[in-house]
Amino acid sequence: MYVPAAVSEKEFDEVPFRLAGLELPSYTNLDDAQMLVLAKSDRLDFMHPGGAPIAEQLLEAGWTPVYDTGQLLKYGPGGVDSPLEPLVFNNGLASTADYVNSHQTTILRFTSVMFRIFAALQKDNSLYGVYTPYLNSVAGTSLDASGVQRTVENLDPFVSFEQQTKYFDDKKGAEYYANSMGALIKALETSGNIPTGIAPDDVMWAAPIYRELVDYKTKTDALFKTAQGKQLAADKQQTLDKAHQFYDWYDFLDAFRLATAAVS
Repeated sequence: MYVPAAVSEKEFDEVPFRLAGLELPSYTNLDDAQMLVLAKSDRLDFMHPGGAPIAEQLLEAGWTPVYDTGQLLKYGPGGVDSPLEPLVFNNGLASTADYVNSHQTTILRFTSVMFRIFAALQKDNSLYGVYTPYLNSVAGTSLDASGVQRTVENLDPFVSFEQQTKYFDDKKGAEYYANSMGALIKALETSGNIPTGIAPDDVMWAAPIYRELVDYKTKTDALFKTAQGKQLAADKQQTLDKAHQFYDWYDFLDAFRLATAAVS
């Protein structure tokens, strides 16, 4: 059984076998590119690629999925204390603490761009073609625009700003960041892969960043409501229009700043 070396994939590879009362397979660590080469030449039978593009390439070539995280969460033991909870983790932006703390406005704007991209892709599926050359070059795949779209939708879905509440507000949900990350941390502590005493908020900054964006959005909504009852000068109206544009782009930080200037 060929698997990626990443520690974060360990639970996905091992927990289902333990729940079924089966001995673990004989694992061989290999990176995705090497797995794909061996798969194309029929030199392996079972593999767990870490990257979604490789998985989609194999699915389109007729490979059969044995299990995935969605199936495990649907049919396995449920609840935040489930042994399957450590399998719930999400891809996102990564940074050092020093950079986050010294470039807070940059992080907020960068995150806004991410949500703007997600919204644009939902409106125009042809935009997936923009990513095709790059993705194929780094993953060794030969996906077209539709293949990239299927990769995202089936294996690694983009989650819009409006849907982020399941990660940061629904504390009883399996996808709530503290539940999923907390379970993964606990599992890695038990296996000795990381030291004890680490909390989800020690290694994740997504929650405060999301909440700051929500706060700027809420304050901007209030300013837009205030502006509705005012006759603004031409320059102020232009500033307010610009605020609406940034708001529609999910850049709530600059929308708030511009709206504040427009109504002051």
